[in-house]
Amino acid sequence: MKKSQKTRIPNVLKQTLIHVGLFFLLFCQPAIAQVEEQSMRYAVADSGVYVYHLEDVPLGVGFHIYKKSEEQEEFERLNDTPVQGVFYPDELLGFLGDLYWDVEEALETTSERETFFTLRSNSILGGLYTFVHPEIADALGRLYIDSSTEMGDTVTYKIEFVNDLGRPTGDVLEETFTIEPVQPPQPQNIELTNDGFAMEIRWEYPPMENVDDKIIRFEIYESDPGSDEIKLINEQIILRDDLKTEYLHFFSVSRLGVEKEYLVAPVTITGERRSISEPVSYTVIDNIPPKVVQRVRSEMVNGNVEVTWPMSPERDLAGYKIYRTIDPTLGVDLLQEELIDPGQTVYIDSTAGEGESYVYQITAVDYAGNESKLSASALMNIEDRTPPPPPITVEAVYLEEGNVQVTWDPGEMAEDFNRFLVYRRIISPRDSTIYDLLTDEGFRETSYMDDGVGDLGFQDGAYYEYGVAVSDSARNFSEIITTRLQIPDLTPPNPPSSVFVENMDGNRVNINWANSSSNDVTAYALYREMDGSPRVLLDSTAVSVRRFRDSDVEVGKEYRYAVSAIDSLQNESEVTYSSPVFVRKSDPPRRVRNVRLVVDEQGAEIIWEPVTSPHVTGYIVYRSEISTGVFEPVNEEQITETSLRLGADGSGFWYRVRALDISGNRSRASEPVQYRVE
Repeated sequence: MKKSQKTRIPNVLKQTLIHVGLFFLLFCQPAIAQVEEQSMRYAVADSGVYVYHLEDVPLGVGFHIYKKSEEQEEFERLNDTPVQGVFYPDELLGFLGDLYWDVEEALETTSERETFFTLRSNSILGGLYTFVHPEIADALGRLYIDSSTEMGDTVTYKIEFVNDLGRPTGDVLEETFTIEPVQPPQPQNIELTNDGFAMEIRWEYPPMENVDDKIIRFEIYESDPGSDEIKLINEQIILRDDLKTEYLHFFSVSRLGVEKEYLVAPVTITGERRSISEPVSYTVIDNIPPKVVQRVRSEMVNGNVEVTWPMSPERDLAGYKIYRTIDPTLGVDLLQEELIDPGQTVYIDSTAGEGESYVYQITAVDYAGNESKLSASALMNIEDRTPPPPPITVEAVYLEEGNVQVTWDPGEMAEDFNRFLVYRRIISPRDSTIYDLLTDEGFRETSYMDDGVGDLGFQDGAYYEYGVAVSDSARNFSEIITTRLQIPDLTPPNPPSSVFVENMDGNRVNINWANSSSNDVTAYALYREMDGSPRVLLDSTAVSVRRFRDSDVEVGKEYRYAVSAIDSLQNESEVTYSSPVFVRKSDPPRRVRNVRLVVDEQGAEIIWEPVTSPHVTGYIVYRSEISTGVFEPVNEEQITETSLRLGADGSGFWYRVRALDISGNRSRASEPVQYRVE
């Protein structure tokens, strides 16, 4: 390279290569004290011993590698053909696969040829990438994996460089290593913070010092709690820096308010992840305040101060706060402890004193409790205000056509009556939604026909609350008078998705089942089938109970269970069946005792003491030519008697007896007895 030329370092690597010279020494040599002496390096992986060399060799030059142990005097060659790596540039993509595109992007090259010669000609990048990715070391012809060496062996490797004809060039490298697996330290003190969607992760990792622990870089992974799926989040290489112990990485997330788990994985020069950190849980805090509320207005409406503002566009808006003061230099006072509903962009202040000048300001608050800055001030000189009276009664009726008709008695109408406002919201046991305003400006009828939410209509079995309020010409609003009704439910709920059963050593069967996906389920019904008979109801449980212990079972019987879901109107779903479960004991019967032979003129009879157990179903007699031999059954089918007649041809054999139970268990064989005719 000419003196006027400069080594080009890609932008993506500039941050990680600030101390590239030191990195090259640290990661291209086993230890600091041996940097100038060693020309090869090894690392242990599951697939074998990775042996690297660091020589810059001409294109076409490869190497043979030899090995000998302490007991050997001569080297033995390990490879059959020279290790050469990629010879032609257009082979690099096929050799590296998807890794090639990461390397091309990192090197800021535009072709395989440019990438190939950048790796070969730039000794700093080529040396660094040799250990960052073993695939690149393989592509550059700098790596051999020895799968024949055992841990603890002391071996000497010799690398002999050869030209493209396989003839030695005269250059030889030789190093002796004691092959020992290294357990690198685990990352410690992992801490995460976030500023909105921008995340920071910090961890500590000790310097290598005099022990080559083979760690060259780090990878950071993200997962959902309880999930086995993890995602690599650092696109750039995070190199280990022996000049520091604290590391920092920036990344971004797509969602706020979610819990994630993070791992820091040290990566060795073989590409393996070792001593992965313990998972650290972190909830990505929503700490981004909403935008400032714009165009806040105030005016006197029938004696009340009406403060209005445009609806905030924030998707996670929980509501608004309104503040008031008579002197901004003295601070502001919160007018209402509870948040104003997100859809309610009007606030009526009925506590302001006449003759005062007030300053009103609005803030937006999200569900995480973040509050925006105060809006611009809205000034108001107080006038008289009186809200209109509300309706006397409100009624809502569900019609056969699928509509809800809301009617009300307006009572005495205010002189400055403007319109009626009809509201609707859905009520659930866990929560209630905010009101939806159903009527437009100028609505003056005393009834309203509601077709439901868009094209979806109404939810079966759901409770809805309707409210009617009155607005006057000064935009004062009356109290909302409400009524509730339940939509008829004719649709049964969805059944549980699955039912699980487990035989508990013949004593009982444990049954568990998954939730129904329907929201209106109030109970579950559990059924049992046996021997093909119709299912019978075992129990009904509350929606929160999804398990049952069936102790009324018989050993040796097969059962099948089914569960259905029941909603608040007693609609019952179809059943979900479990797999069949066979009730059996795991313990075999006791050993048969007192086995003896009674010989007579016709042959012999083998008799034994019965095994007293309600679960024993019979016995099988075995025989063998020798007492310690392999015993074969005499009777293929089990017998219930405690004796068996043997013919004269059974003389000379040894006999044992086993008991069988209803679960298919067999007892230990009895002591052997011999049938011998004197």
